Amino acid sequence: MLSYFPGIHVSREAAAQQVTSYVQLFRNGCIEAVTTECFRISNGQQVIFYSYEREVEKAIHSYSTLLRNLGLEPPIFVALTFIDPAECCFLLIDEFKERTPSLPIGRDPLIVPESPVYAYADTYHDVLQEPFDRIWQACGVMGSPNYKDGKWQGQISRDH
Repeated sequence: MLSYFPGIHVSREAAAQQVTSYVQLFRNGCIEAVTTECFRISNGQQVIFYSYEREVEKAIHSYSTLLRNLGLEPPIFVALTFIDPAECCFLLIDEFKERTPSLPIGRDPLIVPESPVYAYADTYHDVLQEPFDRIWQACGVMGSPNYKDGKWQGQISRDH
């Protein structure tokens, strides 16, 4: 099964629109989700906003719910990969709300080792901390600013 956004990418009335994301569910239960929506251009530089982490966790939660409803039992594995990110950086926001770019990722692709999910949960922030930290470390930052003392500090975009 394949789903993509925007849903109608070519129409007779409108110009062609680029597909910005897709999700593919394979027969064996694997899910491949791809998006370009976390990359932006800011002052001529390609950046990743650190709020992408919230959206990744939200997607993992949604896909895990689907797998649970299909009767698939953990463990499941989450793997993050960035394609063509060599010049991308994060925008770091200081206490004065000033934005400063991190170092660029500097490699292409950036493949983050998979993380196991041993049980379905209300949130997957604990599973995602290590992958998120590794992505930040590729930019010269010690770890994700969305975690403090191993606990998610960012916004959760759904009710529990």
